Amino acid sequence: WIEACLADAGISDPLGAGVVPVQVVSPGEPIGTISEDVAKEYGLSPSAVVVGGTTDSNAAFFAAVGASPDMGTAVTSLGSTLAMKKLSATYVEDASRGIY
Repeated sequence: WIEACLADAGISDPLGAGVVPVQVVSPGEPIGTISEDVAKEYGLSPSAVVVGGTTDSNAAFFAAVGASPDMGTAVTSLGSTLAMKKLSATYVEDASRGIY
């Protein structure tokens, strides 16, 4: 879906070949190291590790419920937006209502 969003925005490849991730990893899981060009440009070590991340509302959900929440557990968090998260056994998505 991200490639479709980028295409809709007129962006075919914003930073060069291979920008769009081909693999989704868990938050904190190492993906690899930064390129030598990026390390030089920003003064970083070329051994700097890139790891998977998450959104603030997902992090808030897990912080509130712990590692083993029960189905139906719900959390509301307020930041730049109001996010409501509920653990469901059924996948639910409705982009017209901002539900994903």
